[in-house]
Amino acid sequence: MERLEKLKLLLNQSSEAHDSYLELLLELVADQAMIYIGKLGRPEPAGLESVILTIAAEYVRQNQLAGAEGAVKSVSRGDTSISYNTADLSAASMGDFVSLYGHLLRPFMRVKMR
Repeated sequence: MERLEKLKLLLNQSSEAHDSYLELLLELVADQAMIYIGKLGRPEPAGLESVILTIAAEYVRQNQLAGAEGAVKSVSRGDTSISYNTADLSAASMGDFVSLYGHLLRPFMRVKMR
């Protein structure tokens, strides 16, 4: 099963409307995870895919993008003010988010002997 299909299964999503977004998200999470463990440019370690899927699924859930693109973040009634949740999908924000899952990524880190 392909990584995108696994993520969509985790999110309980069957629509293809967000596939390009989810592909980009998976790519960013994988790159940031490899940077975090110090193995960027090398083959992905066995078992890392499940951690990448976990991080990506949690990112989507926290940003309410699984099925409600542009989900309402807050509503004010006096003079009508509605603000929408806009996820910041950048490498810097993704790196910060990935670092929250350091406890899952540490077993994959390269050990440096002195």
